[in-house]
Amino acid sequence: MLALAGCLLALYVHLRGPGHESPPHSAFVLLRGHIDQQIKGIRRLYSKHLLVARLALFMCLTALLAGINWTSDGGTILVVDGPIPEAGDWERPLTIVRAGYPPTQAFDLKTVRSVDAEPNWAAAVSFGRNLTPLAGTVRLLRHTREKKNEIRAGAALVGDAVVVSVVADTVSPPTLMIGQTRYDLRQRSPDWFLRDPLESGGGLIQIEGHQPYPICIPDAKPLKVAKTGWPKTVASLLAGLPNVELVDRNEAEWRMGPALENGRHWTPFAPHLTHFTFDFKGETLEPAVLRFEQELPPPEVVLERWSPLRDSSQPILLANQAPVVDLIRGPSGQTRRFGFSPDETDIPKTAAWPVLFFDALNQDRERRSRCLEIRAGHATVLSSPDDVRLSHPGGRVTPLESRNGIVVVPALDEQGVYTLESKGISAYLAVQGGVTDGRGVVQMPTDTVVEVDRTVWQILGILIGLWIFLIPADGRRRWLMLVIVVLLGLSLIPEFVGDREAPIVLAVDISGSMPKKETLARAATVQKTLSKRLTARVDGSDSVDQVVRANAPFPEFRGGTKHAPLLSTAAELAGPDGVIVLLSDGQATDGPVPVKNRVFTLAANSNRPDARIASAFGIRVGGVRFIRVELISDKTVEGRLQIGSELVDVTLSAGEIQMVRTVSGQDASSVVEVELFVDGDRLEDNNRWLVHVRQPRSTKGVVVGSNADWLESAGLNVTRVSPDELMERGAEISDARALAVIDVPAAAIPETVQANIRRWVYAGGLLFLAGQSNAFGNGGWTGSQLDAMSPLNSRPKRPNPEPAGVVLLVDRSGSQSQASGGSGLSAVADIAGGLSGSLEARDLVGLVAFSGDARVMTPLTPLETLNAQLPVPTLARGGTRLGPALSKARELLDRPGLFKKLIIVISDGHFADAEQLRSHVDRLSSDGVSFIGLATGKRAKLSTMNWIAETLGGTAIQASGPVHSLVLGRLSDAIGEGLLREGGPVLADPSWSSRVGGNAPPIDGRIRTSLRIGARALATAGGEPILAEWQLGRGRVVSLATDRWALSAEQWANLFGHALLPATGGPRLRVEKNRLWFEAASNRPPAVGEVIFTDDSGRRLQRTWTPSGPGRSWTELPKGRPGLLAVSTMTQSGAITDVISRSYPEELATTGVAKAALELQAAVTGGLSLRSPSEIKPVLEAAGRRPDPLYGIWAGLLCLLLALFDCVIWTRRT
Repeated sequence: MLALAGCLLALYVHLRGPGHESPPHSAFVLLRGHIDQQIKGIRRLYSKHLLVARLALFMCLTALLAGINWTSDGGTILVVDGPIPEAGDWERPLTIVRAGYPPTQAFDLKTVRSVDAEPNWAAAVSFGRNLTPLAGTVRLLRHTREKKNEIRAGAALVGDAVVVSVVADTVSPPTLMIGQTRYDLRQRSPDWFLRDPLESGGGLIQIEGHQPYPICIPDAKPLKVAKTGWPKTVASLLAGLPNVELVDRNEAEWRMGPALENGRHWTPFAPHLTHFTFDFKGETLEPAVLRFEQELPPPEVVLERWSPLRDSSQPILLANQAPVVDLIRGPSGQTRRFGFSPDETDIPKTAAWPVLFFDALNQDRERRSRCLEIRAGHATVLSSPDDVRLSHPGGRVTPLESRNGIVVVPALDEQGVYTLESKGISAYLAVQGGVTDGRGVVQMPTDTVVEVDRTVWQILGILIGLWIFLIPADGRRRWLMLVIVVLLGLSLIPEFVGDREAPIVLAVDISGSMPKKETLARAATVQKTLSKRLTARVDGSDSVDQVVRANAPFPEFRGGTKHAPLLSTAAELAGPDGVIVLLSDGQATDGPVPVKNRVFTLAANSNRPDARIASAFGIRVGGVRFIRVELISDKTVEGRLQIGSELVDVTLSAGEIQMVRTVSGQDASSVVEVELFVDGDRLEDNNRWLVHVRQPRSTKGVVVGSNADWLESAGLNVTRVSPDELMERGAEISDARALAVIDVPAAAIPETVQANIRRWVYAGGLLFLAGQSNAFGNGGWTGSQLDAMSPLNSRPKRPNPEPAGVVLLVDRSGSQSQASGGSGLSAVADIAGGLSGSLEARDLVGLVAFSGDARVMTPLTPLETLNAQLPVPTLARGGTRLGPALSKARELLDRPGLFKKLIIVISDGHFADAEQLRSHVDRLSSDGVSFIGLATGKRAKLSTMNWIAETLGGTAIQASGPVHSLVLGRLSDAIGEGLLREGGPVLADPSWSSRVGGNAPPIDGRIRTSLRIGARALATAGGEPILAEWQLGRGRVVSLATDRWALSAEQWANLFGHALLPATGGPRLRVEKNRLWFEAASNRPPAVGEVIFTDDSGRRLQRTWTPSGPGRSWTELPKGRPGLLAVSTMTQSGAITDVISRSYPEELATTGVAKAALELQAAVTGGLSLRSPSEIKPVLEAAGRRPDPLYGIWAGLLCLLLALFDCVIWTRRT
């Protein structure tokens, strides 16, 4: 440009030099010598004015065509993530870039807003170099955050209130702000605590000197549930759930109804409505074992008839890895779908059934807060048919457009409560500061941007300028001047001359889940197809590893998948109009990323399988080791599974979990290596697992009664205790994990001891009740706490619906006194207390006391009304006459609707009117009355009773044991079909295979029982249950209606397996992905302080608990190869030690292509999802010429000025 200006000045001087006596003409637009002849009387324009104007225009033209850069060399780019004090040794000028999402320019280091997410270093450096390309230095400056100023908080529902827990290093009481309402927290070491029915929504924990911490406050109000329309088992459960309000269907939040829309994203503006569907389509499928998608109490149920749910977005219960219970959400509400009928399964009888609905209840109460807690730096996708307004904590408002019902909230990098508004409904995002890993920025190459060669257009611009300068513009050549002006304008428009094409940047995911071979091949194809069009390539996983030119070597494939660092860096390199090609498997934890560039996604498909070990668990029961391994593959393959020294052939179906179990009594090692071998496996790092074989600390079992070998064969250390020792040795029982009461009468165990056993079960113990001769109905269990705890009812079912009538005739003469050798009238109370063991609630019972005369003490009354209590008659003087008593009994039984009539006589048998009883007995015989006679006392006589029993049908016996047990045994035989049965085959119920396993052996004998409502039968004999179980509190009760059964040691171990595991409900450690979680009750404080890990080499590693709410804390597991880690930590609940398995990295737990995620990433940016790397045409079409508004402005201005000068000349003609 300076050279051109010099040429013009030289020419000007030349024109004024010798030989040029006339003054310079009018800047070469006017004629040189004949102007006066053509334009007379017009004042001439001074040539020097036009010359200066022409010089300025030529300078502008040359600058534009040459693409001059006005940025000065040198300076420093400062990339910061928060306020930083300025140093004096930095080279000026300073370019300050905030490493946020997206990067932005700042102008004062001291006022830079803090980035509360992992800083976006690589994108920020690219952004800074775009601002200052010739800066000599780039400095990465991290804002110092003091750990003592951190706040960790959370909220949880506890009944009808919300519990808030805050952990912070402060002496000032924290406050909770919900809108304009303030709540003060109370100190409870180690946290601050609040329990209150709070208003739901977003809340802020505020402490002086600390950055406010946002949390979501759940809704504590009861959930409105429809009164009617439910399946029977669901209705009975809902009626007993807490925090439920039963209302009419139109007012209900939970109701039966058709499935609503199915979406995969958060629906903050949807109504508070949940439909339940039980869509069993009767498909013929193999029986499947149910399992929860997440860790919950195992259902231990086999589904015989079920249907897999299609298009499941949030599975809850799985059958053979297919969802059968799930949750789908949409703008109209949500639907909880069941692929089976609960009334046709025994899952309602398991502990998992109430857990399933209780968790759903709390989840839907929390959902009503319309609040979501997210980590800073992560984008959020929500479903909304309408546009959304996003209000930032500082008051700034960002409009968000809804595309096809999807709204993407960009990554938010500042901690706080953000408000979302749409159609008058408000929702909240509680953006919490993320945990940073401190990874630095990559070294950016200096030759990243490929510039289009502009030399041709620079030369053309100079020639055009000289042409304008030299050609005269008289009237004969005016047309030529117009052509020149038009060409000059067009030459400055890039769309016309094809000046500059939009850059294309390739972003490659090199995380650990990517198939390396296929990724390299696809990246090479893309780079070859795009050739010189490719501006740069960005490689990274959870952060950017490198930015290089095309065809550069790739770094190591490792780490997790995050798209934000990759795409934001690529966006800075591509500029506002560039195009990005993303090669990934779509398994990003932070997607989609709403960059302003079009993103074309390309999946890293592979034909090779990825088979992996999903989980592995081991436990030692006595001398037997049990190993359970779950396998899964994304393609159907065959392989081999090595468990220790054992090799098992396996066939894996695509997408289905296969469970492999092994039992060994030889190997005593506590660590077992498990490895899966599959030919052609593309990711072998997830094929190995180290199993810690757990040896339960307390395997103590206590046996009261017989058959202690049952518990011993299951691996428990058994202590035998007699019924008389139960009171004295209560401490031993409380320390045990299992208690067995086998063939012991209820009367032998004091009621206070039975009450203690009940409390022990509810606290987590396993109670085993079994027997035959002295248990259940024969043992007087009916009405006792033993019977109340048993899933088998001591009273067998009776098919006849009509009631029975039973009249007790009790001898109250003096001979019945204990002093006279009788049994005493107190036996009547014992008999009454056990009547319900053989009678049903609808049966009628009466009592007649007799001596010389007869008196009705209790008329026929339903047993349920008596409450197992009969009046005890008093002794009377005089003889013993049975006739009046038989007459009174006949009167009581003379009523319709009795399917059975029975008289029970309790006496010593010395009747004064024995010879006069014939007429009474004949009348009773004609009425169909049966008879039971018990001769009691030392002087017992059976002759009269035997005669009556032969005439009426029945039995008469002499009481040599407890009267009540004899009565009840004979009563069951007379009223029903008797209590005892001989042995025979056993039919295993569907749940047998998941709970006991193997074949069900026959039994030698049994006692009749019935199944209680809510209990689950595991085996039956003769159509009646013999083995059943149910859950009581945190404990379990198993009942067996025999005392002789030849189960194997493995089967007994499976049956008593819950006694070998830690009791539920207390504090526990749990591994989820790459985190270790501490979990206690929600009314307990979270764990704080240190966690010590010791790996298998003896190296000690220290971590710190991060509290996340009431009773919950987490810490990252130390990274390393799969192996075992010993864990020890001190909590408020005491010291906790455990051994856990560190599996492969979280990134390898879910492999394959997430097609929907890649399609969504392309859709939110206006791009497309490419099918193959060779079909790159849409990318080239999108990356056409790159328009620059500045070029058009300058070109238009230049043309306008030239035209203006021409107009001036024409207007001054004659």
